[in-house]
Amino acid sequence: DKYRTKDGVNNYPPSQRHGPHSLALGNDGKYYVTNTGSTSIGVFNPKTDKWEANHQIDPKSGAVYPHSIRVNKAGMVWFTFAGSEKVGRLNPENGKFDIIELPKVAAQGISGGTQPYGIDINPIDDAMWYGRLFGDKIGRIDPETLEVTEYDSPMRGPRRMHFNKEGILWVTGY
Repeated sequence: DKYRTKDGVNNYPPSQRHGPHSLALGNDGKYYVTNTGSTSIGVFNPKTDKWEANHQIDPKSGAVYPHSIRVNKAGMVWFTFAGSEKVGRLNPENGKFDIIELPKVAAQGISGGTQPYGIDINPIDDAMWYGRLFGDKIGRIDPETLEVTEYDSPMRGPRRMHFNKEGILWVTGY
């Protein structure tokens, strides 16, 4: 791909950027979107009908293709990177990112890597959970320590997920 940089980051010209892909309503009443090709998180304010920010993710992080996005009770904006083995968190108050490396996992039944894909937030403890497509794992990230714990998925290709109000996680397979 002629727009991929040496370190693997997509650098599409503005006319060809992919995104926004996924959106979530923040606790501040603004929408947060994953801009996949430009590797950024956009912020839209519906009260002013204007884009307020575009938080660019550092290309040196190796994190590419921000994908699914959710906001926890504490207001932190969580998202997966479907193009790398990472998960991200944006603090909307200061614009700072935490990029979290996921444990190494062998891809199941395909060549190439796994894909952190769908996510949701546990309404009981505010932890972020993600499905690892092609890795047959689901993972939990502690919102305070950022410690990652992974579990074998109950089905192949965990993709989308959703917690009910009692804190039970529902997961679909690919």
